[in-house]
Amino acid sequence: MASVKERYSEDDAYFLQENVSQNLNPYILNNSDKFLEDVYMELYVSTEVGYIFTEHYDKPVNGFVPALSNHLSSMYPSVEVNDDKYVITESIGTVRHRLKSTLLVNPLKIIYSQEPINKSFMLDYELHAKNLSDPIKGSLEIKIHG
Repeated sequence: MASVKERYSEDDAYFLQENVSQNLNPYILNNSDKFLEDVYMELYVSTEVGYIFTEHYDKPVNGFVPALSNHLSSMYPSVEVNDDKYVITESIGTVRHRLKSTLLVNPLKIIYSQEPINKSFMLDYELHAKNLSDPIKGSLEIKIHG
């Protein structure tokens, strides 16, 4: 009994990530007439929004995590907590012009704070690219509906 919590923590994390959390994966649209090259994105979200998973958990098999990591695990964005903000970073590569695509390969997994329905939060971003002289900065309002 003493080792139950430790032994099944990966199962618990996987369950929460797959059954309780919500996916967040904004779209990116390059409206210019040129590709953006070597794109790197930084997102900033207040920790008040809830809990953003810092890693992707593979499905445990009989209480054990498979020895070979799931390909999605290695593609989950980098998520760190810095003071009162989550800092999410992702290298995107080339962003084609006039084509909407998802920002992240593997969406963020979020467990929102209590009673988030019909509330909103701000997601600040910085987009860096090899062929941009200055990063593009802005904010998005994310509305949560039930």
